[in-house]
Amino acid sequence: MADNKNKGEKRRHRFNIVDLLIILALATVAISVAFRYNLAEKIGVTSEDDTVIISFLVQDIKETSADALVLGDMFYWELNGILIGELISKKPSFAEAFVENDEGILVKLYNENNYDVRGEIKAKGKIKDEGFMLGGRQFLAPGKVLYVQSRNIMVNMTITDITRAGS
Repeated sequence: MADNKNKGEKRRHRFNIVDLLIILALATVAISVAFRYNLAEKIGVTSEDDTVIISFLVQDIKETSADALVLGDMFYWELNGILIGELISKKPSFAEAFVENDEGILVKLYNENNYDVRGEIKAKGKIKDEGFMLGGRQFLAPGKVLYVQSRNIMVNMTITDITRAGS
């Protein structure tokens, strides 16, 4: 008779460590998804973009290519089509080359057939502790090489510096 009594009763579930681990794992997944897809920014918790000046170097290009870097042109990162910004300055100079002389010493020479171009692009994004995020999504830092395009040229440029505009 005692067996029949137990069958009719509802079994109570007790909260245990396995339940706690499952809840923590689900919370971790939800938080990770939110960070991964920038959900805070998408639902309107955003701040103003920072305006920065990206200094760059384009090395060893022909004079016609240097001329194709036109002030005011908009540059896009060819890899993903993201707008980088507007070319606001450029300074072409003869391409530098380092060669070893007869004594084994490196000497800087200039190639008058090609040019190096230093310039600046005004861009928008987020300045964070980790660095600059172009458009809030793509990490950029000095030393990074980008294959960029404008309406006149496609070229590799090396970022030499990123500073807050007006600094």
